Amino acid sequence: AWSLVLNNKKLFEEEIEAWIHGPTIRSLHLYYERFTLNPIEEEIDTKIESKFSDEDKDLLNQVWKVYGKYDADYLEYLTHQELPWQKAREECDLNPNPFFPPVISTDLMKEYYSDKLIFSKKR
Repeated sequence: AWSLVLNNKKLFEEEIEAWIHGPTIRSLHLYYERFTLNPIEEEIDTKIESKFSDEDKDLLNQVWKVYGKYDADYLEYLTHQELPWQKAREECDLNPNPFFPPVISTDLMKEYYSDKLIFSKKR
């Protein structure tokens, strides 16, 4: 979402889904689910890393500095307070299907995080 706001582009094409524990990218979930509740300690594949521009890598590092210190429970709490996830989850109330969670709107993410950035600059 921060890339949409700060760099005016998506970092990847895959949609972000509103899973019960928070926003999820399905392919990443499927890859990393083998770790279950254990820490992920493997190095990032350099082939993946090379797909990002220096600008993207800088942004990812900034996001990591802000959010990397939090555990999964707190990150889940944060996402559950945010409008894009909440709006997408409202669809689940109307059409519950655990195998196909709703997609979080890219436009709503950009709008929400733009407002969040403006608010934080005013503080």
